[in-house]
Amino acid sequence: MDQIERVARITATKGWVEVAKLRAIIERAQALLDEPAAMTRAASDQVCRSAAYDWEKQELFAVGQGRHLYRGSVADFATGEGLTQIFHASYARSEREFRRIMAKELPGWLVDGAVVARDGNTKIAGEDLFLSPALRRLLSTTENGEGSFAVLSFQARLHTNSS
Repeated sequence: MDQIERVARITATKGWVEVAKLRAIIERAQALLDEPAAMTRAASDQVCRSAAYDWEKQELFAVGQGRHLYRGSVADFATGEGLTQIFHASYARSEREFRRIMAKELPGWLVDGAVVARDGNTKIAGEDLFLSPALRRLLSTTENGEGSFAVLSFQARLHTNSS
């Protein structure tokens, strides 16, 4: 099934009102294409979103700069939905890069609230629960430079709802 058919089926499940809204959007977009001046104004009215969080800004790294193992933990709680404890471990060159890696899997507001640690002495929530002794040994040997991975990303979640 192609993408157009899939979107059409999803839209159809939402009913006639949603189909009418989409039809109105398409008709307006077609009218705008016939008005070059309107398109120029529309383009200038659009504001590029600046990075919402400091860690979203790209960094420049020295060639060959070493990567270190970072660990992050965050809890997501919503009334009626329960609590989700999320643990993430990954190799990165900085804490900001680590948060950008986390943001590939999690929303930015959740990543921004994560507790992040680089050194092995700092314990973070969920680490003992999510890291088995074998995984901990694997991560510690590669952190010391012995057979390190080019890329490594590990994420675990525990969700509870006791309502």
